[in-house]
Amino acid sequence: MKIKNIKLVVFDAYGTCFDVHSTSSLLKKYIGKNWKNFSNLWRTKQLEYSWIRTIMNQYVDFWKITNDALDYTLEVYKKNKIKKKLLNSYKFLKPYSDLELLINFLKKKKIPRYILTNGSSLMIKNLLKNYKMNKDFNKILSVDSIKIYKPSPKVYKIVTNNFKCSPKNILFLSSNCWDIAGAKNFGFRTAWINRKKIKFDKLGFYPDIELQSLNNLRKILT
Repeated sequence: MKIKNIKLVVFDAYGTCFDVHSTSSLLKKYIGKNWKNFSNLWRTKQLEYSWIRTIMNQYVDFWKITNDALDYTLEVYKKNKIKKKLLNSYKFLKPYSDLELLINFLKKKKIPRYILTNGSSLMIKNLLKNYKMNKDFNKILSVDSIKIYKPSPKVYKIVTNNFKCSPKNILFLSSNCWDIAGAKNFGFRTAWINRKKIKFDKLGFYPDIELQSLNNLRKILT
């Protein structure tokens, strides 16, 4: 399958560009054999809190949500004394190894690259700065500007408000099923980065294409 007539590529940040479980070495040290379950619970609560606050119309930024989700997880595992170390580690999440190759490919094709994120602009800018990726993206778009989280259609509209083209000419990349469903509902072309080889959620909206790596996109984007 080839994807044609794309004028803009939009990346989700957490889980797509940056590995939310890349703090594994720190987690192994302080949590032990249950570190994977700990990491998954932290991430699950992080997402749950963003959706619940959206429904409640009680927005707080993603750093606060990340903090609250960690507090919950630490209470479950009775590890409250290590909060500062774990929270700080979120500022240094590692980019996936397949990201750089795709970015360079898109640069050569002169296709603009945006990030659309639930994170604050500052959180993402700091991550990019840490890995000297400041110039890899043309624009960072955050839900902070409208104070509502993905997968609300209002979030995806931020992109078309900033880049004047039809949604069908925008390719949205995410590793999150709910994010792909939200983007597809809005009208974007979508590529699901299914690194874990899981089943897609039954939400009524499905990706245009499924890939196991960002790197695979170079073969189908024309």
